[in-house]
Amino acid sequence: MEKLEILMPGPEDAPKPPTPRAPVEVKRKPLTVDRRDRQVWLLGWLWCALMWDVLSFPMDAVRYDIPLGLGVTVLAAAFYALVWGYLGAPQTASGRWLLAGNLLLALTFALTSRSEWFRMWNGFFLILLTPIQLYEWIEGEKHPWFDPRMVAQRWAGGFQALFLDTGINLDLARSLKHRKRKKILWVLAGLLLAACLAVVVVPLLASADALFDQILARWTTQWLTWLLRTAGRWLCWLVLGAVAIPFLMSWLYSLRHPETAPLPKIAGKSLTAEPVLWITVLTVLDGLYLLFLAVQSMALFGGPEYLARAGISYADYARSGFFQLVGVVFLNLSVLLLAVQLSRREGKGWRAVQCGGTLLILESFVLLGSAAWRMTLYVTTFGLTFKRVLTYWGMLVAAVFLVSALCKVWRSKFRFFRVLFGGSFALWLALNAINPAYLSAWYNVSVSYHCWQKSIETRVTVDAEYLTDLSYDVLGELEGYFSEIGVPADEFIALKRAQAAEDCRDWRSWNLSAFLASRP
Repeated sequence: MEKLEILMPGPEDAPKPPTPRAPVEVKRKPLTVDRRDRQVWLLGWLWCALMWDVLSFPMDAVRYDIPLGLGVTVLAAAFYALVWGYLGAPQTASGRWLLAGNLLLALTFALTSRSEWFRMWNGFFLILLTPIQLYEWIEGEKHPWFDPRMVAQRWAGGFQALFLDTGINLDLARSLKHRKRKKILWVLAGLLLAACLAVVVVPLLASADALFDQILARWTTQWLTWLLRTAGRWLCWLVLGAVAIPFLMSWLYSLRHPETAPLPKIAGKSLTAEPVLWITVLTVLDGLYLLFLAVQSMALFGGPEYLARAGISYADYARSGFFQLVGVVFLNLSVLLLAVQLSRREGKGWRAVQCGGTLLILESFVLLGSAAWRMTLYVTTFGLTFKRVLTYWGMLVAAVFLVSALCKVWRSKFRFFRVLFGGSFALWLALNAINPAYLSAWYNVSVSYHCWQKSIETRVTVDAEYLTDLSYDVLGELEGYFSEIGVPADEFIALKRAQAAEDCRDWRSWNLSAFLASRP
């Protein structure tokens, strides 16, 4: 018999544990770049340096107000010129309208003066609208501009785009050909050689002609002074611009190539509530305002005699309440929009919400008219001011919104946000255009001068210090008024014109209003 050998596995035959693999390095896929990307990369760096130079000017000037003027206008115009050259002309009509609106908003800095309230809010709106306008510049998948979700979508997308494509800067640096770098080195070498030759040639020419030597000495002193004052500053801004350009280039590249940084999807939540909730709220508010308007009608038709019997002077009654009434109108508008948006639009309950909302709108119009009437009484007695012009503007905005809300109540497809966004933006530009400071000065001077001519007693006073702190545009009106009534104000006017000239000394704070005021 044959022997069978059974081989038993030993320890050396045990399966060996798998050798851990080295981690695979995931390489970033390079982004495609072209000549336009390289050009915008360089121009964007210069724009970032200009941005730091303009925004740092208020820190250089020791003043209470913010001396920003033409610098902001130039900065905005340069930015949109950069975007236009990179992306081409705006592809949508709404993008063109928003571009025009943003440029007009930036233009206000170069036109008006000394209105810190306007400068603050115009700067805020300019920053807020820039991402909205840039994503409206190009066509693509996004919420339309009349959808309220587009604000969150475009701002979130713009913030992400600042970081998602920062690798484009590395790809741009790698795309520079060695031949181009060599040309730049030769140009720098040529400039260095020319500077060395100028050091030898210029003294020889100066010694050869006395007049040339005199002119050269004067110009050299001026240019050296300017160079020493600005060279260090601009070197600092260029360094800071190099820090900011990677993020700006990332954002601009994502606009040109939306697939690299798509906009986030923001879905709206459809919340609903029983109509009875809003019916109750609207019924209570409607009854409260009916009671208030009944009291208002007694004061309106009763006149000063009725108020005197109640122990209230007519002046005190006229001067109070308009700010509160305007605030109540905007509160009513908010409640009504919530009721329309969150109610289920079916059955008799929805019809009751529509009727209650319509009554609330009609009562709000009456409240708005009461506020306008009180404000007019107050202005004719005490004059017009910047805040009172703003109050009239707020009443106009509220009236436009109330009409739009009425359309929203009875037409479910009506886009209220279209009016809220577009209408308020247009009315804000109109408020900048009418120049409330000049309007206040013109009204007060006209009324006061008329009463002075007719020897009519009036409480409308011309506060020259207050008006000139609003704008330099009022200097012409004040100068003519004081000369007509024979009040010496030459020293005061001269001081204000000197301040206007100081504002125009630097191009970053230059504005047309101060420039015209500095020239009597």
